[in-house]
Amino acid sequence: MLKRNFVVILMLSLALLTGCTTSHSHKNKDQSTQPINPSEITFKKNKEFAFLTGMTSIKTPPLVNHYDTIVVDATKLNKNQIATLHLYATHVYGYLDVGHVKAKSKAYKANKSSTRGYVDNSKTYYKMAITKSWRQYLYKKARKQIKRGIDGIVLDHYDIFNGKPKTYKKLFKVVKYMHKKNMPVYLMNDKMFITEYINNGDQVIETKNKDKKDDDKEKEENEPLPYISGIIQENVFTTIDPSTFKTKKQSSSVSSHYKKYLEFCQAHDIKPYIIEYTKNSDWKAVIKAYCKSHDITYYISTSLTHNEE
Repeated sequence: MLKRNFVVILMLSLALLTGCTTSHSHKNKDQSTQPINPSEITFKKNKEFAFLTGMTSIKTPPLVNHYDTIVVDATKLNKNQIATLHLYATHVYGYLDVGHVKAKSKAYKANKSSTRGYVDNSKTYYKMAITKSWRQYLYKKARKQIKRGIDGIVLDHYDIFNGKPKTYKKLFKVVKYMHKKNMPVYLMNDKMFITEYINNGDQVIETKNKDKKDDDKEKEENEPLPYISGIIQENVFTTIDPSTFKTKKQSSSVSSHYKKYLEFCQAHDIKPYIIEYTKNSDWKAVIKAYCKSHDITYYISTSLTHNEE
């Protein structure tokens, strides 16, 4: 009898505990999924651009400023989170690293046969060969981000282009795929590829128009190029010291080289963006003044992980 009573008491106690826990769990879940009321949002500033590919969750509020464009890795966020970010940015762009893959990552394990050695001595990233299997993997990742509500796509590390027409053709296939998905395409770290693209357009892989008259060719050269909307270049004014991971001034020759490249893109209707890494107020002032006078969109980040404003 005592044993039976003990069992009954134990079952009642467990039921009460389970009920309390379940109720508390539902309460927390409801609080975390409550939608943000747009009319209650206030912004510290209105800004043009932020690069936040390290963002893996949405805090409240997710951002303190309103942006025209932000770049995130939408594979790390769900559809509701992307919808929330649209309250803080007019355009939310996705991100794909086309040229590099992180060692020991899921992407590396799934595409090991497409790797072609380490990027540098840190052995943190591998260079990628733009094989058919790697392209299919990228397309799958792109479709996933598009379903979550992105407005465009940034393709990174096109600097793996080696000047060979065969490599250009493979890299351009990725651009064309995104373009067919109605995604504005922005390339990052891509100077050599963009130069080839501007100088040759689609003629490197489409040779059927090679017999056009000279006057037709001249007319085509003045038409805007449709596939690439803009470029993002890092470290025009500042750079990271690899031994200390601290910001230092970019060399004058490299800075001048990048500035000419930005002007080259502008002359061909490709919008330039730059990303700098510094907390130094003097450098910030120089960057802002130059970008304002040259109509360049900039983002000055205080984080190398890109997980916060």
